[in-house]
Amino acid sequence: MASTRVTRRRALKIGATAALPAIAGCGDDGDDGNGGNGPAGPGEITHIVVLMMENRSYDHLLGSRALEGLPGDGITENMSNPNLDGVAQPVYRETDFCVADPPHGWDPSHAQFNEGANDGFVRAYQEEAGAEIAPYVMGYFTREDIPVTHALADEYTSCDRWFSSVMGPTWPNRFYLHAAQSEGLKSNDSPQDRLPNIYDKLDEKGIAWEYYYTDLPFLLLMGGNHMKPATPNFFDDAAAGTLPQVTVIDPGFGLNDDHPPHHPQLGQQFIAAVYQALATSPLWEKVLFVITYDEHGGFFDHVAPPKTADDRAAEGFDQLGFRVPTLLVGPYVKKGHVSSVQYDHTSVLKHIETMFGLDPLTARDAAANDLSDAIDQERLAAGEASAPITLPSINLSADDIDPECKTQLRSQKTDLELHFDRVGIPPYYDLRPKRRETAFFIGDYLEKHGIGSIRRRR
Repeated sequence: MASTRVTRRRALKIGATAALPAIAGCGDDGDDGNGGNGPAGPGEITHIVVLMMENRSYDHLLGSRALEGLPGDGITENMSNPNLDGVAQPVYRETDFCVADPPHGWDPSHAQFNEGANDGFVRAYQEEAGAEIAPYVMGYFTREDIPVTHALADEYTSCDRWFSSVMGPTWPNRFYLHAAQSEGLKSNDSPQDRLPNIYDKLDEKGIAWEYYYTDLPFLLLMGGNHMKPATPNFFDDAAAGTLPQVTVIDPGFGLNDDHPPHHPQLGQQFIAAVYQALATSPLWEKVLFVITYDEHGGFFDHVAPPKTADDRAAEGFDQLGFRVPTLLVGPYVKKGHVSSVQYDHTSVLKHIETMFGLDPLTARDAAANDLSDAIDQERLAAGEASAPITLPSINLSADDIDPECKTQLRSQKTDLELHFDRVGIPPYYDLRPKRRETAFFIGDYLEKHGIGSIRRRR
């Protein structure tokens, strides 16, 4: 096996280290690769945890920070998009959590982009859903609506140039997160072949990893068989300090993923619970936590995405998608920093590859920037880890997790549900019947830590 040792000089350069005692199979001390058999040295980040939510743009969730006078390339009050009659629809504060799902496929997204004008968001929604609800894509949430996201942005690093990997829907973007390609797929279709992915690379080096899911395992689309339910396993593993060095966790795709029309504060609770699990874990001082979104979901964003390297550039895959809200969190992350380095989802892969000395999967991740801009190199060198923060409390009622909103605004199941209904899924992987139970688990977990709850009906 090739050596996976990362020198301290290299660790400080990239803000992450994979020293021998923390790597499975790299020494004679019997360590299993989960980092639980001894502390890392001062100033080492040995673990990365990645949470990918669904379908919100940067301006939609974080753009209002600019209105507060905070750093970051956000919205201004004079921004607008025209409707089909040429009438300008300005940005506005959204007060309705229950909004319908805007169009965000390959063709609608490119129409929204309009060769870089970014002026097609209202028109695309109007063509699909009518003039009455078309303005919804120009709405934005504020700190009051999504306080957990804003609290994390205040304390850690937010990214105002993190673009989705594909100007299109969920599945291609998630494939890029795992594999740095989508096999040329532009829509929510599963690959014909098993995509080589980052987990293959990790296995080759003996580096421990885990994929945790909440209701349906997306990784199953890629032929994965190494998947664990997030509740309670992720929370138990975090508490025990036995998370592997690479962890990917997915929200509930029919519950708390932030995909419209799901209640955004259920998403806030899930993000808060994952953060709290890491904050109270023995691994806290070793972790870099990445929170991102798969794609923009059809919501307005004012920054025209650039192009990048891709093996399928001739098919249009060199064009990045719209910006998505992304937070980089951890004890050595710069405080209140806005990183304007160009990222996409393969930047996660690039950072993992840099941490552990792995070769790139494709031209895309080879060209991507890693996440080192977010790391406070001085504090890392000195081993001065910051303590976790106390998040705002998110208190909901049982009504907030019931299906009225979803039934009203989404007339059919998600594409992932339809796919597994069609091809089948082993019953032990299908946790859809436990969605309500999962929501209460998250609420109870937050209540235990004093930062939220879900009130049950009497």
